[in-house]
Amino acid sequence: MENIIANNGLEEMKAQMAILKNKIEGQTMLNERLMRRAMNDRMSLVRRMVVLDVVMVIVCIAAMYAFMKLFGLSLLFFVVSVVLFSWCLVSSAYINRIKESELLEGDLLKTGEKLVRMKRQRVRLMMINLPLGMAWAAWYGYEMIVFETAWGGEPRIIIVGLCVGLVVGLIIGLRIFRKMQRANDIVIQQIEEMKAL
Repeated sequence: MENIIANNGLEEMKAQMAILKNKIEGQTMLNERLMRRAMNDRMSLVRRMVVLDVVMVIVCIAAMYAFMKLFGLSLLFFVVSVVLFSWCLVSSAYINRIKESELLEGDLLKTGEKLVRMKRQRVRLMMINLPLGMAWAAWYGYEMIVFETAWGGEPRIIIVGLCVGLVVGLIIGLRIFRKMQRANDIVIQQIEEMKAL
């Protein structure tokens, strides 16, 4: 009789353990889904920046065309500007590509490796684009000074405006760069935390 009671108690404990285990697994799955959603929301900043890149390139190309017509900028400068802006757009879109499904359903180890690679490539791209941007700004300054001098104007105004624009552009660009890198860091950290579970 005592064996039957002990067996019933043991069976009841096993059933309770199974229920508890299922609840814990359910909470873990819910927690993982919430973390994946948070990672996706964080990476949406990167996707928005790529869309902003597209808009800015279109605006810059249109502005360069208008400047070419208004200020007599050389056709070669316009073509080089279009190529440079297109390079920036394509390289940024290539480096920052990540699908929503990779974050929501994909293998987190591969996604984490991809995010680390994305960060490294973004730094390399900045090391290429900064000198290209400086060379482009110097050429733009030269073109504007030639225009201003041809019309008998004062080139100092152009130089000051170019320097101010360059500094403001660098500050904005570096802030965007830091935000994008920080978004990657946070998502990578969340992946590491999920791996630890």
